[in-house]
Amino acid sequence: MKAVRILSTTSIADIRTQIDVPDNFELEEVGLIKTNSTIDEGKTALLKEYFQKNIVAIFTSMNAVEAVGALQGASGANWSIYCIGTKTAEFVNRYFPQSTIVGTAQNAGALGKLIVEEAITDKLYFFCGNIRRDDLPNVLTNSKVELEEVTVYQTTLIEQHIDISYDAILFFSPSAVESFFSANQLNDDTVLFAIGKTTGEAIQRFSNNKIVIADLTSKLALVNKSFQYFKN
Repeated sequence: MKAVRILSTTSIADIRTQIDVPDNFELEEVGLIKTNSTIDEGKTALLKEYFQKNIVAIFTSMNAVEAVGALQGASGANWSIYCIGTKTAEFVNRYFPQSTIVGTAQNAGALGKLIVEEAITDKLYFFCGNIRRDDLPNVLTNSKVELEEVTVYQTTLIEQHIDISYDAILFFSPSAVESFFSANQLNDDTVLFAIGKTTGEAIQRFSNNKIVIADLTSKLALVNKSFQYFKN
């Protein structure tokens, strides 16, 4: 019987021990993006000032949480935090144990609507990457919510041509989608799996292939969703 070949477009080394690959399945990975902190001395000083204040912070990426949380003093910050996704929330709890997650959503647009519905009057601080999407800032600024964006990491696309034909490809961010399709084309029967709605919408800009969205915004949930799909 022909094996089901699945490609993850990001490293899954951090969840490998939690993955139970079914018989006759092959799960491979390739890195299509690279992220680096862009926090310099000036921004470090600014963030350490924020650690002393009771600010309302927004994180839509675990990379942003990691970049800010790596600084001395982050663990003692007493922030109110809005975030998306299971993994991002886990990172928030790890790096900001004294802070409180006051709201979550499955995608940035939904998080913005939640914040607007809660009629937040405080200034909000959005910690993000250099190629963040407009969904959340647009929702907030259109509703006259005061927002300060702080870019704390940079995403670089890594173009790689992939010669192997896969039954499924797993995407965990719009950046990975863009990177993949900049150098590759798909067979019509390849099924594309997205970690969330925003990533799914990014895929639709490049492909008409079938798209399956994870039930939860986590790596493990997406991997297991692909297993379940082909088992059924």
